Amino acid sequence: MHMMARSGACLMLDPMGVAEQPPDHRSIKKTAKTSTGRDVSFWLVKYEASTGIWLLGASCPETQDPYGGDAIPSFLEVVCVDKGLALLRLRTPDRGVPTEYFVYNIADDILLDHRLPQIHPEVCSSSSVGLLCKVLDDGSYRYVVANLRLDLDAKTEQMEAHLDWWGPDCTEWIQHKVDPDFTKQTNSDYTEEMKHEYMCEWKTDEAVSMENCMLWVDLWKGILRSSDLLSCDKNKTPELEYVPLPGDLRPKWPVKDAHHRRERPGTFRSVACCQGKLKLVNLRSADGNSLEVEIWILSTMNWSWSKKDTYKYPQLWDSVQESVQHKFPSESLPRWNFKPACFPVLSTQNGNILYLTLSAENKAFLVRIDLKDRKVRMAEYSPFGKHRNLLRSVDISKGSTNCTDPTAEWDKVGIWTIHGGDNILTRLAKKLLPIR
Repeated sequence: MHMMARSGACLMLDPMGVAEQPPDHRSIKKTAKTSTGRDVSFWLVKYEASTGIWLLGASCPETQDPYGGDAIPSFLEVVCVDKGLALLRLRTPDRGVPTEYFVYNIADDILLDHRLPQIHPEVCSSSSVGLLCKVLDDGSYRYVVANLRLDLDAKTEQMEAHLDWWGPDCTEWIQHKVDPDFTKQTNSDYTEEMKHEYMCEWKTDEAVSMENCMLWVDLWKGILRSSDLLSCDKNKTPELEYVPLPGDLRPKWPVKDAHHRRERPGTFRSVACCQGKLKLVNLRSADGNSLEVEIWILSTMNWSWSKKDTYKYPQLWDSVQESVQHKFPSESLPRWNFKPACFPVLSTQNGNILYLTLSAENKAFLVRIDLKDRKVRMAEYSPFGKHRNLLRSVDISKGSTNCTDPTAEWDKVGIWTIHGGDNILTRLAKKLLPIR
C-alpha cells in the first residue's frame, strides 16, 4: 500500500475499511477518541493494483461481550464525501454502544471535529445521515450534518418524520418534527392514511447533497428534499418536500425478495450530483451479458425528471473478458460464470463517466465507461469480494473544475480501441460499440 494521493484528485473510494494495517505505525494518519475515551485510528491508502482507487483503513476498539463471548468488533466507514469533506461513522453491533460520527477534511488532511455529539434517540436502520457543505472564499468550510428519522409514534400508531441537524456552532443536535409533503405523488386525493402508508414503505438508500439542498433518496420511490439547511434558523422547522422518481422506475407494489425482504435497488441504480446536476443511472440486463444504461436528470426549476440518454452495450462482458485474459495468466482466471454488471456509479466531477462492477467468483473488475467518447477502461479490484459494497466516486478538490482523474489511466478494453483498416477485428469493434 502507498500513502495518500495528492489533493485535487477525483477518485474511487471504498468506504468500508478494508485496507490492511500499515506496516509502519507512524503512517497512521489520524486518531480520534470515542465517547468512552477509546482511540480510533484511520487512514486512507492507494490500492496498489489499480490507480485511482483509495481504501479506508481503520484500527477500532473492541467491546467486551457482557455474556462472556468473543469481543465485539467495531467498524469504521465513510458515510459520504462532499467537496473534500468526509463524514465517518463508527458502528458497533451492540445496542449498548453508541454510534460515533467524525468529520474529516480529506482535502487538507485535517480532522475537524473529533466527535459529534450523540443523537438521541439512537440512529436506526430507517434513518440516514448526510453531509452538506459549502467552501468559503478563504478555503474553509461551512457545513451541517443532517439525519432523517422515520419513526412509529407509540401513542398514535402513526409514522412520524424527524429531521436532526448539527453544525460546528451547535453544542447538541437540533431536532424538529417535520411533515413530508407527498401531494406531488398523490395529487388532490392525498389523505393522512396515504401519507402513513408512504412513510411506512420509505427506506433511504442514499443521502446526497446538491447546492443548498439535502436529498434523502429511496431508489424505489423518490426523493425527500430539505432546502437551505446551511442557513437554517434553529427555531424554524425545515420543510421536507417529495420528488417522485420517473413513473416507469417506480414499481406499483413493494419489491420483495424470496425472504420477503425489501430488495436492494443499489445493485442496479444510483444517483449522484454531477457538476451541479442530480443524475440517476439505471441498469437493465436481460441476459447478464448485454447492458442497457439509462441516464435521467432532475430539473431544479420544476423538480421533475427527464431522460437524457439510453446507451446499449450488446456484449459488454465478452469484450471485457478478452482484455482480462491479456492481463492475467490463464491459470489464475476463474471459471467465467459471470454475473450481471452491478453497482453503477456516476463520476461526481464528470457526468459522462460511469463506473460499473463486474465479478465472477474470486475476481472483480471496475469498468469505466466514457458515455460521450464511448471509450471503455477497466481495473482489477479484488477487495470487492470481501463485502460486495458500492465504491463511491469522490471529489477531494473542494469543488475545483480542474480536478484530475487517475482512473483515466486504467487499461483500455482493447476491443473498443482498434483503429485502422477495415478487417475482421475492426468490423467486430463496430458491431460492439454502444448504440444510442
